[in-house]
Amino acid sequence: AVPPRGVPAIKRLDTTQGGRKTSAHATPRSLFAQLDAFGNMCRAGAGWGDALVSAFSGHQMTMEQAALCVQAYWRRCQATLLLQEQRGAAITIQAVYRGHCTRKKLRARAMAAA
Repeated sequence: AVPPRGVPAIKRLDTTQGGRKTSAHATPRSLFAQLDAFGNMCRAGAGWGDALVSAFSGHQMTMEQAALCVQAYWRRCQATLLLQEQRGAAITIQAVYRGHCTRKKLRARAMAAA
């Protein structure tokens, strides 16, 4: 299973058998998956060289794209937490105001009945 001369052997780093990592030559399906990953990285703005190295290393994105992905996820989590906190504060303010209005009405009824 040695590739012909001039064709580099592409090894997959993430192939597992029975829980152990092994290296195997790429299949046509995995080669097309790597080419698709390369195309996706280039369309997402990665440089040609970085995208090629990352794709043939078995990665779906470059290190810069991965960092951007993590940063975007972190910012989304922070924004979600802030939104939940603000929503909780708004609900508390509404509940306090409604309670104030209800007590005011009850006080007015009690004064009118007395």
